[in-house]
Amino acid sequence: MRVGLRSLTTSFRARVALGYAIVVIVLAVVWAWSLYGPLTQATVDQQRSHLLTIARLSALAVSQETSPAAQDVAELVSRTDVRVTLISSAGVVLADSQHDASTMENHATRPEVAAALAGRTGYASRRSATLGVDLVYVAVPAVFRNQRIVLRVAEPLARVEAIAGADRKSVV
Repeated sequence: MRVGLRSLTTSFRARVALGYAIVVIVLAVVWAWSLYGPLTQATVDQQRSHLLTIARLSALAVSQETSPAAQDVAELVSRTDVRVTLISSAGVVLADSQHDASTMENHATRPEVAAALAGRTGYASRRSATLGVDLVYVAVPAVFRNQRIVLRVAEPLARVEAIAGADRKSVV
């Protein structure tokens, strides 16, 4: 056995083949690694776009409603794992689909809410102080009962990362 291994490493053909195999393996690893970051970012961007679409449609829906805010947000996401929060222009949480709004702190200083209060779309990823889970947030300016509000949607970051992981596996 030692003689066979020694002859493989001393043979010119064997050394060239081994060299090519190492180069191919290194290139395959580098290629897979180089896809990791861009593919993950593309998935996060796609999910943000998806949440933005939900937020805009939800803002349109709540602008037409006269029912209680809590009922509206519950109906908007009743069959999804997306969280919807209605926030007044003063930062007071009016309704939340996953938590009692009356127990929640003022949200005016949250980056995505501040951007929406300024008339822009706001984005953020962080741990929810209320739920204790990492979330991806998208907030848009909206109108509810003729009042300017912020409509914010959120999705667990773990779900976004799971989608990115599945995308990476399908490419690699």
